[in-house]
Amino acid sequence: MDSNVCYFIISFKNHCLCSITSIKKNNLSESSSFEVINDLSFYNQNTSFSKEDIDTLIFDGYLGVPNQDYSILLDENDLKTITKYFDLKDVASFLADIQKSKQPLYFKTKEDFLNLIISGLTVIKQKNKQTPQVDLNKVTLTTKSLLEELNLPPISVIVKNIEENVIGQNEAIKKAVLAIYRNLHMASMDYSLSKRIALKNNILISGPSGCGKSEITRQLAHEFQIPMYTVDISQFTGSGWKGNDLIELLKGLYLASGKNLEMAQKGILNLDEIDKISFDSENAHSSSHNTIEVQKELLKIIEGGTFDLKPTTSEAFDTSTVTIIGTGAFNGSGRNYNCPSTDNGYFTENDYIKYGLIPEFVGRFKSFITINNLSFADKRRYLLTSKLSLLKLKFEELNRLGIKISIINGLDKLIDEIIRLSEEMNEESGIRNINKVAERIFEEIDYRLFDDEELPKEIIFSEEIVRNPQKVMIRKK
Repeated sequence: MDSNVCYFIISFKNHCLCSITSIKKNNLSESSSFEVINDLSFYNQNTSFSKEDIDTLIFDGYLGVPNQDYSILLDENDLKTITKYFDLKDVASFLADIQKSKQPLYFKTKEDFLNLIISGLTVIKQKNKQTPQVDLNKVTLTTKSLLEELNLPPISVIVKNIEENVIGQNEAIKKAVLAIYRNLHMASMDYSLSKRIALKNNILISGPSGCGKSEITRQLAHEFQIPMYTVDISQFTGSGWKGNDLIELLKGLYLASGKNLEMAQKGILNLDEIDKISFDSENAHSSSHNTIEVQKELLKIIEGGTFDLKPTTSEAFDTSTVTIIGTGAFNGSGRNYNCPSTDNGYFTENDYIKYGLIPEFVGRFKSFITINNLSFADKRRYLLTSKLSLLKLKFEELNRLGIKISIINGLDKLIDEIIRLSEEMNEESGIRNINKVAERIFEEIDYRLFDDEELPKEIIFSEEIVRNPQKVMIRKK
C-alpha cells in the first residue's frame, strides 16, 4: 500500500450503504498511522475505525459478516482501475448519492460492487451526450450516418476490443455485441411499446465457470458506456414468499445509471446464476414452486413493460429497451438431464426448457450463446495477451518500478506450470483458477517488496515457484 494515498472504506448495514470513510496510510512501517480524511456517516451509526479494524480490511478485504453489517475496502488496485477514467471526488459523490436513496444493494463480491461504481460513473460522464432520435421520413440512413446517430464505432471495433480481453469466445462475443447494437438502434427509434417488445434482443448465456460469461457482460457495459447491474437471481423469490422483491433489480439498475432514467432504460440487467431458478422435475421439493413463480414474475421485466419505482423515483421505468442478459453454468449439477443435447455443444431453446426453464420464460430471449471450454492453448494466449491477465499486469507493474524480470527455463515453462496447477484445482478450471495461481505467486513477491525499504534490482522466476512461491529469488544488488 502506497503512503500518502487515499483509500475508501465503505460500510453497509443490512445491505444499505451507511458510511463512506476516506483514510490515508502515512507510512509503510509496522507503526503505520491512519488518518481519517472524511467520514460521511448515516443513520447515526458509529463508524469509527481502529487500527486493528483497518488492518483487517487491508489484508482480508472485508470486515464483519456478509449480508449483515460489513465493510469493503477499495484498495490501491481498485482505485487504479477507477482513476484511469474518474476523479476520486466523483467516486465519493456517487456513493453518497447511492446512500441517499436508502435502497438495498445486492452483490456477491467486491468486484460486483466495483463494477456498479464504474458503470454509474461512466453514465454520469456521458449523460450530456443525448442520442438523437432518427426520423425515417426525413433522413435516408447510410451505415455511417446510423453509427453517427448512435454515437457508436463500427461493430467490428467493439468486437475486437472485447476479444483482446476475453480469449477463446469470438463467436459468443460477436452475438452479444450485435444484440446490444440492435437494442440501442431500436431504442433510438420512435417505436410503439409493442414494436419495441417485438424487436428487443435479450441474451441467454450458458457455459462453464471461469470461461468468460461474466467478463463478456462487463466488457459490453464498458465498451458501450451504458450502465449495468448484476445480481444473483437465485436470492430472489416470488410474491408472497420470503425473499427479495424483484422490483429491486430495476432500482439497482437505476442507481447504477447515476439516477439517469434515460440511460438506465438503455442499460444491461445481468441475471446471474439463472440456472438456479430452473425447476428440476426429477427432484421436486418445497422450493420448486418458488423457482417457477420467480420465472413467471420476471416475464414482464424481461419482455418489456413499465414499473413503478417509488419512492426511488417518481418516473415509471420502461424495460422495453433494457438488455436482459441471463448467465448460468447449466452444467447439470445434481440433475439427471445432460445438457446440451446437440452434437456441436450449443444449447438450444429446447435444452433450456428440458433443464427447467418454462417455455414462456425461454421465449423472452432471442440470442442464445454457449461459452466454450478453454483449451490449453486458449489459456496460454490469455496469460500472454489478455489485458486482464494478472501475470501480464504484474509483470508490467514490475517493469514500471524498474525491476528486472528473469525467468529460468523461459516464460513458456512458467506459463505451462501455472495452467497445469490451475487445472488440478477442480473440474471446472478456467481463467478464475489461473488468476488464483498467479495471485499466490505475487502475494509472496508483494509481501517482500513491502517489507523492504529499497526496491530490488531483479526478481527471478521459475516453474518451481508456481507450487512453492516462497522459493522466488529476489536480488537486491
